[in-house]
Amino acid sequence: MAFYEWCDMLETGIPDVDEQHNAVLRMLNDLHESLNRGKGKEEIVRVMDSLMRYTTNHHETEEKLMQEHGYPELSAHRSEHLALRQNAAFFQECWMKTPDSVRSMALVKLFSEWFITHIENTDFRYVEFLKVKGITPTSLQ
Repeated sequence: MAFYEWCDMLETGIPDVDEQHNAVLRMLNDLHESLNRGKGKEEIVRVMDSLMRYTTNHHETEEKLMQEHGYPELSAHRSEHLALRQNAAFFQECWMKTPDSVRSMALVKLFSEWFITHIENTDFRYVEFLKVKGITPTSLQ
């Protein structure tokens, strides 16, 4: 069973963004499962690296979309993305020095909850902005 399940309430209505959000959540679930099952350090590092790369690409996708449409809160949104990546990198560095499954599980939970809260609050603000401007998911494809 997944640590966190994707649900309709997380859907922005922007297919590419929703697909990426879902993929990040799956990767967080993979990391949780790897830690929970006591997988080897190499496997956990592989999952962490993949999650970090994908998250960076996802953030670039969102930020480009916001920039293209003149989203006024882009700078603040970009700062949230940067803070998450910095915190995740710090977590990864700490874990590499001292793998501790209890602390790791707590941090995965923290990052998963941050991610979901970010979608529900911060991401939905730019989605609403796009809707007000008359930009629909089909016009973004």
